[in-house]
Amino acid sequence: MNSDPSSRSLDTEEIKLDPKYEKILKEHHLRVTKPRKLLIQCLIKHESPQSARALMKELDSQNDIDQVTIYRILDTFLEIGLIHQVFPSGGYLLCDHIKCHHGIHVMLRCINCQTHREVEIPKDVFAPFEWYLKQSHQFEPHHHLFQIDGHCENCQS
Repeated sequence: MNSDPSSRSLDTEEIKLDPKYEKILKEHHLRVTKPRKLLIQCLIKHESPQSARALMKELDSQNDIDQVTIYRILDTFLEIGLIHQVFPSGGYLLCDHIKCHHGIHVMLRCINCQTHREVEIPKDVFAPFEWYLKQSHQFEPHHHLFQIDGHCENCQS
């Protein structure tokens, strides 16, 4: 057994995590486990979307977290709205508006510099689109993944 402290994985208690993330996990009846904490920390470090492969590589270098576990956690985080999957890359980002139910969240992606920004669209702005879907297609949306590609302010100049 290696006694070098730098090569050991951290115990769950030793991994510091913003209480808001722990609260969200507990609100969804999820345990606050070491792999979940590490994945959240990994996503916090990155401002750009990270592929599952990049997350695995980063987490696997110092921890015993297998590929299946990472994919299961990512699926769970998507389900509870803690992260978003951004297209076309398929990478993952932490939600900027955690547990915010005031409006519809839309991901803006600059096709030039590849930056991503999450914005909130008020419900009254989105309501005509929902009405259209219900009336014209007899479809009632419950969940959405909305992304708009274009040019950010910096790339327009």
